[in-house]
Amino acid sequence: MFAGIAPSSIVRNLGAAALGLALVTSPSLEAQQMPGQQMPPEMQAMIQEYQEAEERLQTLRQEAIDGSESLQSSYVAVGDMIEDAMREVEPELDQVIERLQAMQVEAQQAQQSQDMERLQALMGEAEGLQARWQNAQMEAMERDDVRQAVEEFEEDLMDGMLEIDPEAEELQERLEELAQRLNAMMPSM
Repeated sequence: MFAGIAPSSIVRNLGAAALGLALVTSPSLEAQQMPGQQMPPEMQAMIQEYQEAEERLQTLRQEAIDGSESLQSSYVAVGDMIEDAMREVEPELDQVIERLQAMQVEAQQAQQSQDMERLQALMGEAEGLQARWQNAQMEAMERDDVRQAVEEFEEDLMDGMLEIDPEAEELQERLEELAQRLNAMMPSM
């Protein structure tokens, strides 16, 4: 995917709204386990390592972009290209995003008033809207021009990250390995 950074304000805004809604409406990873079960220590250690690696990579990405006018320009251009392609696939994309953002506030209010019926309804609606957004993003990323622009940006970004930390590429590979291992360990929901 996009080196962990979605290069567009629309993607960031939706991501924040979706994450906020998920945090309000979803139980924690540990709470999803069966009662009386604890997460295996090996899994806990991998999750912690994953989070630390992701945080370090995010910092490196941001430092690389902040330190390079060329990367900043590419970041904006690729983000705009993705947004435009997503709008071609999903003409109501702005309305989808606005609704997801509004739902975050509604979910917080429903949680505060302990209105579980409303929370469930919001979760159902959010899943449908997120599916539309994800479909638009996936189709946009399948376009040859978008894919090429993203790949070029990712290569340039990694070069910038390597200038800051020569181990950035190994850290990215380790993060991907941990993600695969954790996904394989997750129980089916």
